[in-house]
Amino acid sequence: MSRRRSATGPPLRGPIFWELAPKPGGDVRRLVVPAPADQLAFARSVARAVPAIRRTLLSASHANRVVAWDPARGPVMEPWTGARTRWRRDVRRLGNGCRFVAVTDARACYASISAVVLSRRLTALGAPETCVDEIAAWLRAFGEMGVEGLPVGPAVSAVLADAVLSAGDDAIRGTGAAHVRWVDDVAIFAPDARTRTNALLALRRTWASFGLELHDGKTELFDDPAAADTCARTASDAHPRAPRCDNRAT
Repeated sequence: MSRRRSATGPPLRGPIFWELAPKPGGDVRRLVVPAPADQLAFARSVARAVPAIRRTLLSASHANRVVAWDPARGPVMEPWTGARTRWRRDVRRLGNGCRFVAVTDARACYASISAVVLSRRLTALGAPETCVDEIAAWLRAFGEMGVEGLPVGPAVSAVLADAVLSAGDDAIRGTGAAHVRWVDDVAIFAPDARTRTNALLALRRTWASFGLELHDGKTELFDDPAAADTCARTASDAHPRAPRCDNRAT
């Protein structure tokens, strides 16, 4: 396919492919697989925003940590198995003796993060203006190819999602509750039922200000000593939210 230039975004060297990946419960997730050159160029644009994003992430955020940069492949992410072990450890630590627990996530998280919302958040975090403009241009270019919001598949999309989702971390902490987060999967630990309710409301309002909707169908409350273990199984424990992207079409 010839090189295509978007009217509102950067040039795309090749087509994008769609890869179907199974989800727990029998559903499938549609992954966006850009051409290798496009994927690397997109990653390079995001790389300049990583320091600003890192500064806002609390220890409560466990997934999608960038540990190195490979010039040929882009970001090198922390292995998800180790991050998931840390998640489970903190869930059990925070849940030890805590009766008031909630788990929730965002509905259609990636698809809900628009270029406008992402630009606003990255600018507030102090990312370079030219970098913010480049990232917004990439999202518009992907949008013209049928991708809604952030493309699910490229590893750097998870980094960008974290930039938006992290706004909810501060909101929860401000209520006096503790929490852990794996992308948009959140487990809240509160000293009493009222604090738990306030934490959920604060998260809902903050995420809503960025176009994200709390998924009421996946929001669960636990009021028993075994809540931490239940939470560890409930909060998307089967696999990470950011699947690999290996540039194969299916």
